[in-house]
This record gives sequence, structure tokens and C-alpha cells, in this order.
Amino acid sequence: MRSGGWDWLLYRAGHWTLLESVALMPVCFPMQLLLIAALGLTCATPALAADLPPKPVRLGLCAACHGETGMAQIPGAPNLAGQRLDYLRKALQEYRDGTRNVPLMRAAIGPVSDAELDQLARWYSAQAPQPQAHAQP
Repeated sequence: MRSGGWDWLLYRAGHWTLLESVALMPVCFPMQLLLIAALGLTCATPALAADLPPKPVRLGLCAACHGETGMAQIPGAPNLAGQRLDYLRKALQEYRDGTRNVPLMRAAIGPVSDAELDQLARWYSAQAPQPQAHAQP
């Protein structure tokens, strides 16, 4: 016997109908969306990490000022994250060779091979720039 509502449409012969599924959607949909997002991130994380070049052996001294991920650690040091590879490679060569006369950078780079310069340039160009927090006055 009908109760006067729509419930008689929901359950027929021991099976819930599409109307009941739609009625539960507000409860189930957020959980499904969360599960799909979590699975997507889990699957994408190794792929994102695979795009990064290996960490250079000579990164330590550079990271002291420019940060390991290319975001400057001290005032006045430029951010290197996301800079063009060819620009970084050329700049590092010029600092090493003395074409760019910046004694601090020349001392920091020291005697470094072209392969090591290339590793550093590839590392910093592959890093994603991060928004900088602004200092409060």
C-alpha cells in the first residue's frame, strides 16, 4: 500500500531504483570525489618526480643562497626556480669563466666542469617557482 509519498517508486521487487540512487548522491558523491582525487594524486606523484633531473652533487653551495629548490634564502639572491635552461647554463659558464665579473659568484662556482654546470642549470630550471611571502611592514 502506498504511503502517499514517493517511497513506493523507490523499492520494487527487492531492488532500489534510480530515484533512490539519486537521493543518496549528495551523501556518496563527496566521498567518491575524494577517493578519485586521492587516487589521481597517488598515481601522478611518481610521474611528477620522474620529470625532475637528479639532484646535482654541487648543489650545496648554490643552495646556501639560492635555496635547494631555487627559491632564494637570503635577501638580494635571485630565485632560480623555473628559469630558462639555456639562460642558466650560459650565466653559470660566464660566472665560472669571469665574463660576468661577480667575485662572489666566481668564488662560489669555483673550478666546475661543463657537465656539473649543466646539472645545476637543469636542476634549477626544472624546479617550480613558488609564491613568495611578503614581509609585513
